Amino acid sequence: KVPARRLDDMFGPDAKPISLIKMDIEGGEAWALRGGAALLERSPDVRVIMEWSPPMLSPRADIAALVDWLEGLGMRFWRVIKGGKLQPLDRAALLNLPHSDILITRQQP
Repeated sequence: KVPARRLDDMFGPDAKPISLIKMDIEGGEAWALRGGAALLERSPDVRVIMEWSPPMLSPRADIAALVDWLEGLGMRFWRVIKGGKLQPLDRAALLNLPHSDILITRQQP
């Protein structure tokens, strides 16, 4: 067991917007993002770098619903490939993506 706190509880409603979230939490990324919903909404320039692994995410979250929610926040997706280059991902590609690191942001990187 590991103690955990929601991002929205750690960064209350008066906290300034943030610009970066980096996470690799073995399939718990959807929980962390949902627990930071208000923080994401008030952080227009936020960039999320995270591990994307459908086999690890799917026991804990509806991946399609997660993608729909993030798209509803105006987020877009890129796969981080060798050399730090970014490959744009549409919804279908993201849902079928093998274990990868991704960037999620509203801005063009």
